[in-house]
Amino acid sequence: ELYSSYVHVVTAEGEEYLLSQQTAKYLLNVYGRIKSGSPVSLSGSLDYLNDISGLLSSKCPARSALDFLDSTVQLKAYQHRCARLLDSLARMSGDWNDLLIEAYRLSRAHCFSTMALIFTDAFEKSPEDLKGYVKSLKDLFILFYIENELGEFTEDGYISEEQAKYLREMVRVLLVQVRKDAVALVDSFNFSDRNLNSALGVYDGNVYSALYELAKKEPLNKNSVVDGYEEYLKPILMGGLSLSKLLSLIHISEPTRQAEIS
Repeated sequence: ELYSSYVHVVTAEGEEYLLSQQTAKYLLNVYGRIKSGSPVSLSGSLDYLNDISGLLSSKCPARSALDFLDSTVQLKAYQHRCARLLDSLARMSGDWNDLLIEAYRLSRAHCFSTMALIFTDAFEKSPEDLKGYVKSLKDLFILFYIENELGEFTEDGYISEEQAKYLREMVRVLLVQVRKDAVALVDSFNFSDRNLNSALGVYDGNVYSALYELAKKEPLNKNSVVDGYEEYLKPILMGGLSLSKLLSLIHISEPTRQAEIS
């Protein structure tokens, strides 16, 4: 129910690829104005474009796995990827339709950079007694998606081979940290069992009992076998019923059946 009620809202104002093209074109427009020396006022999720030259020439400063827990290191990685993809797309020529893959990559990178920025801001503003939980989630979210799309961070050497190992190490550490609180964190959204409509999310954690009860309520499971099994399927499986006999039982003659097949 949650899926069907909310997922479509992502594209409620337009098709996903059109929205990504609009985002990419806006970023290209801003970058063009910066390159031409026109005055541009940038803040929030676009603030990184104020130092795009510095981002393009930068390298990841992490020297250990722990360094990847630094919010500045995390955000700079996402911003560098955006800057590189933006500069790369701006240098390309040709029909716009031939550049849609690159435009989508840029738009997606910018959106992830924005989410990382918002998550980091939420962590910094969270109550002290919740900061530990929020930080673990924030770090896992940000580092997981860097690891998941590692090629885009390593293809220009921003993250080195050694740093990639540090990154994977820290993701594994964070998974262990978050795991012990995962159920409580999900429950904090206060989704009811009715809304979840899934045995995997029941409030008491008795997943297998709930799954068994749901299976018993399924109409197909009211009988031990489906209707028609004893009359038609079982004889065939046991070798006691020919095709012609089966067709006669379901009131279709062999010639008619052959004509339908042909």
